[in-house]
Amino acid sequence: MDPNNIDNGAQLTGDHVGSPSFEERASKRLKTSPAGNDSAPPDDDAHAKQLTLPPEVWANVMQFLPFGDIVSCGAVSRSLLRETMPLLTLLRIDTASQMHLGVASRFRDVTDIHINSLLTEELIDAGGDEVRDIEVDIETRIKCIPFISRFLPTLERLHFGGKNEDGEDVEGFAPADGYFFEGEDMYPNDGPWASMKAFIDMLSGAYGVVLFSSRLKISGLTCPNNCNAMFGGGTCTTCQRACKSFPLESVVAFESKCSSISNARSGRPYGLDVCLTVAEVERIIESRPGGKELLRSDARLLRLLGSGRRWELKSDDNDSRTLLIVKYTQAQLAEIKRVIQFAELDVKSLSPQKVYEAVSKSFLGGRSSSLPQKNQCYLSDESLLFLKDEVGLFIDTGRLCGSSSDILPYLKPIVHVLVEYFDEEGPMFYQYEAILNDCF
Repeated sequence: MDPNNIDNGAQLTGDHVGSPSFEERASKRLKTSPAGNDSAPPDDDAHAKQLTLPPEVWANVMQFLPFGDIVSCGAVSRSLLRETMPLLTLLRIDTASQMHLGVASRFRDVTDIHINSLLTEELIDAGGDEVRDIEVDIETRIKCIPFISRFLPTLERLHFGGKNEDGEDVEGFAPADGYFFEGEDMYPNDGPWASMKAFIDMLSGAYGVVLFSSRLKISGLTCPNNCNAMFGGGTCTTCQRACKSFPLESVVAFESKCSSISNARSGRPYGLDVCLTVAEVERIIESRPGGKELLRSDARLLRLLGSGRRWELKSDDNDSRTLLIVKYTQAQLAEIKRVIQFAELDVKSLSPQKVYEAVSKSFLGGRSSSLPQKNQCYLSDESLLFLKDEVGLFIDTGRLCGSSSDILPYLKPIVHVLVEYFDEEGPMFYQYEAILNDCF
């Protein structure tokens, strides 16, 4: 309540902030707070203790709430504000207006921030073809770096998601699968293409002046040159600057020329998708201190093994009957082979546990921390044969997964029926057809 904006009734009765009657009623409201954490009724302490939850439990619950609801909880409960909000480790930002340093100061232990207000996807019918236009929110772009700088002592991961025209989060959002309009106006209405490049340059600058810690990993972004073919040629100074400024551990995990789409569709975080070729990125990495050694480690190979395309088939009545099918694209398989040869890796000496954990990440898809049962996980027969025979990796199918050929006799007739009789205008038609063609 604003003490300078007291209504006449409050002035006449003396019921204003600081008055005895106001404080007495406020104290009673706190004692009977439904949250049960602010104060206990004086006549029933044992009952209040049964209702009271520790701040750690409230923090586990609140991390699933939208940011606006978290702030509202802190506004109505002093214990949530002072004891629970500092324990939250994950924040989801849905609008630029939520980026306020005064509010940010209430959070102490944040390690992950998801910003879903920077990019918006608009589906446009272009003569029968569906085109995704990507818009960049200027207010989010302006406020983003000052806002996240408040969390830098603890922040480890910063992810950028996307929303649709209705303001809903887009699952598996892949900006590299869209189009950034170039625009013809000057700043700030310079069009999403220039706005996106400017934002990536801002992130490079934050790393360059050591505002961002080297442990901060950023995911969910792409150079707009990847999407806009007419700008795909020539030298991209934005991507070159990012390769020179981002931490080496991040640059070695950069995607190239829309390779991020597979990870995005599978729900996994991914590095900046640059418009440079892999060879160009490697040349920049080699020119940086420690770059040559990093390129010749097994880290890149293990990252690639964890980036297979993940298909998920769910039963309508029982989620436990979900089947997970993973396939590596031809480009991914070629890159795996190239990395092994470039780094001169002896795949026979690789730890089977490391390979197991890397391939497991493809099945996890960034959505879970525990691997489903083996009879739910299947690796594309083509991918399995390539990794075992062509590359020489040890894939423990007895422990990790089966081959997609094992379930083909059971799945193929079902998928054929779905493809044949499903409404071709429906969004799922192409998904089932793609599973059949891609994995079998």
